[in-house]
Amino acid sequence: MTRKNTTDKSSRLAFVVHFVQLDLDRLRPGDRLNLEDDLARFLEPDAQGPGLYAVAVGVPGIATGELSALQATMRAIVTSYLELREGRRRAADLYEIHLRKMITPQGTPGGPPRVVATGEVRDVALEVLFSVLASVEADRLRRCPECGTIFLRMRKQLYCTRKCVNKANKRAWLATPKGRRASRSHRRRAYERQQHKKYGPKVKVGEHKTRKGSRP
Repeated sequence: MTRKNTTDKSSRLAFVVHFVQLDLDRLRPGDRLNLEDDLARFLEPDAQGPGLYAVAVGVPGIATGELSALQATMRAIVTSYLELREGRRRAADLYEIHLRKMITPQGTPGGPPRVVATGEVRDVALEVLFSVLASVEADRLRRCPECGTIFLRMRKQLYCTRKCVNKANKRAWLATPKGRRASRSHRRRAYERQQHKKYGPKVKVGEHKTRKGSRP
């Protein structure tokens, strides 16, 4: 099976959105191998960019704790990025990255020299992440105002899914006079059905039974 390329900015950003929201504890063995493969591709050189990223420690077989820690750090960075853009935060956290860099001959004949950065998986991944967040593509990064899911915006998209669009539209409609009347009518019918089911179809909903021994 041919796997999706994840070495351009758009595909790398899509991987970030997927990875930071993934439930690592529910991954099956096959899913775990696919994730390691996708992470390795995320760290591969960008064929169109000047940067070349290589890791000193191989991604395959990465420890579960190390993968979880990487996910938590990348999630925190993406959340900070969104909060800064939304105006909910004024200062960002500082992350220390340890890399070794050098200039190498051009990656393609006639092309410019390239920068090679080597380091641990965590450091190289954060370097790539910051590079992606500094790109124009990162402007598509959004957080759904309905459910909080992080997603990549398409055109004028405001919500992550149609389900969230429907929820938001319904809540807005219920806030109108017509919506409030419809909501009260719906609750009344639901209450009547509940009472008929409990006491029988002939019961008059709304009348209170007099307690035994009390005055009428």
